[in-house]
Amino acid sequence: MKKLTIDGNTAASHVAYAFSEVAAIYPITPSSPMAEVADEWSTAGRTNMWGQKIRVAEMQSEGGAAGAVHGSLCAGALTTTYTASQGLLLMIPNMYKIAGELMPMVMHVSARALAAHSLNIFGDHADVMACRQTGFAMMCDSSVQEVMDLALVAHLATLKSKVPFINFFDGFRTSHEVAKIDVWDEADNYAEIRAICDEVGLDADIKDFKSRSLNPEHPIQKGTAQNGDTYFQNRETANGYYKAVPEIVQKMMDVVSAKAGRSYHLFDYVGAKDAEYVIVCMGSGCETIEESINKLNSMGKKYGFTLDTPLEEISGDGMEALLYGTGDDKISITYEGARGQREYTTSFEGIIPTLERRYRETTSDAMKQAYEEYMAEEICPECGGRRLKAEARAVTVGGKSLPEVSDMSIRQAREFFSKLELDGNSRIIAAQI
Repeated sequence: MKKLTIDGNTAASHVAYAFSEVAAIYPITPSSPMAEVADEWSTAGRTNMWGQKIRVAEMQSEGGAAGAVHGSLCAGALTTTYTASQGLLLMIPNMYKIAGELMPMVMHVSARALAAHSLNIFGDHADVMACRQTGFAMMCDSSVQEVMDLALVAHLATLKSKVPFINFFDGFRTSHEVAKIDVWDEADNYAEIRAICDEVGLDADIKDFKSRSLNPEHPIQKGTAQNGDTYFQNRETANGYYKAVPEIVQKMMDVVSAKAGRSYHLFDYVGAKDAEYVIVCMGSGCETIEESINKLNSMGKKYGFTLDTPLEEISGDGMEALLYGTGDDKISITYEGARGQREYTTSFEGIIPTLERRYRETTSDAMKQAYEEYMAEEICPECGGRRLKAEARAVTVGGKSLPEVSDMSIRQAREFFSKLELDGNSRIIAAQI
């Protein structure tokens, strides 16, 4: 592997190019760069694992792209596409056909919100969640490095299982995040990836896929209309392929983990073994949650509490550190994650300083309102909410202090100042004002 600074879209397309003979595309934000770089590489002469330039075909809609993918797969060409949001929804009819015919492929999706009452080009998983019923297996990547590694797992697993995959990651947050990562070297027709394919015996799976292609030399019947008894027997037959998918994916993860030096599993658990509350997360939030849990656990070791300790049982020093931070006092953090074991020292900012800083820095009214839910207004016991020192509050004019004058209505103030008479030093000071 080599080091390269790239974004999530480029990482996905980099791996897809190695496994693909055809890419049927139609651009849609934020997935468009995946198709763009594939087209650029093909034009520049980059070759896939079989020494071929990938054939990129831009269609007139996402529905057309999905239809072209299905047709290309039927013809025995290893095919991919890239999409997001409404574009993914337009592919759903063909996704049923691809999955129903057990055609291996990986569709790379930069997940994005669907247009509901309005258009939104930013993140959630509404688009991929709408495809759960299509028969596509799904793999979610939480970082640019995971996109590089798990895209390879998805391509290996789909050929092994014959079940098509959606490999998705958060639109913009991961698709456009630029990071320096380990990249499978594309030199010598992706020799590194080719070696992994040889190790898992992928040639036999590719030959099996191509043997099922439409060919006048060995004609087969497809796309018939079936009565219920025959139709549902076929649907039940497919269940065996799906039951095998988790084990196949984990095996491919083990192979990639051994090559990459990063540990991957179907699910990763972080935190207390006897936790009463668990966050289930997919996507770019995973690393933030993992780091937060590890940091709090490390703080607990230092200050004598765990994440399950009731607040009233945490010591004064521990509560002070949680709420207001550790200051110059460093804590040592060691954890095992997808990128291996990591150890470092850091300080903890504290819950209250973090909320105050984010409140000051955000330009979003919605976020300000969210942070204000954790704030409360209290009257200062010293000044009574006057925001003046005792010395300033003690100064009077006409028997009234500044806070008392400020509390007057316009009519009261007008009457007060019209009757105000000053003499001596008061008159001299007032004249300058």
